Amino acid sequence: MKYTALGLAATIALTMTASLAHARADIGVITCKLTSVDNDIVYTNEEFACEFKPTTGDTQTYTGEIKALGVNLSVTKDVTLVWGVLAPSSDETEAGSLAGRYVGGTASVALGAGAAANVLIGGSKHTVALQPISASGLIGTGAALDIEEFELR
Repeated sequence: MKYTALGLAATIALTMTASLAHARADIGVITCKLTSVDNDIVYTNEEFACEFKPTTGDTQTYTGEIKALGVNLSVTKDVTLVWGVLAPSSDETEAGSLAGRYVGGTASVALGAGAAANVLIGGSKHTVALQPISASGLIGTGAALDIEEFELR
């Protein structure tokens, strides 16, 4: 069931990409640090502590959870994800405005220190894009290629 939901979410994300190609406002940066991980090779669940720094207004905190379906042969110890946040307008920086589900794909590789990148689309109105602005810091070994669902609360 969870695999079907992730597949459906990925399909929706791909169809939404065209509608998100219109002009976007850069509304800030969100940084998420790994707090826990459960990996069984084909399904991974990661928990994050996140901080959103909007271009205007106060810093907001979120918790994040990534559920990934795909081949994951990684053993990671330290992960920091940094995304630029793009929205239809700059008015979308109120507290809690990033809460919701995001979907996309990722590729990563690590042998000691490594890197990963993933573009995610979603949010409460399915209009926010999380665009990688720096590679995530990975400490560990392995490689992964998967479809992701990221939920911010």
